[in-house]
Amino acid sequence: MARRKKDEKKTQVTINIKDNTLKEVDALAKKLNLSRSQVVVNLMESGLDDAKILDELGAFDIFMAGGKLAKSIKEKFYKGLATMEDGELKMTI
Repeated sequence: MARRKKDEKKTQVTINIKDNTLKEVDALAKKLNLSRSQVVVNLMESGLDDAKILDELGAFDIFMAGGKLAKSIKEKFYKGLATMEDGELKMTI
């Protein structure tokens, strides 16, 4: 994937992360002799690359469909229209 060029405009942002995550980022930055900012940018760009690939493969659509299915099953359980019997899901449509 194409990455930001050195002269490309940058925007400063503020984020909140867990203390332990920040410690891991700092340790990685020290190990790689990079700034904290550069490590975070590299991780974000790598994550975005992965997300684009997953999206192209249709994984997000599958995740969303799975979430909708789980919500539907949960609602049916609450309404008494779904049960588990001998490890099998039984639903009334």
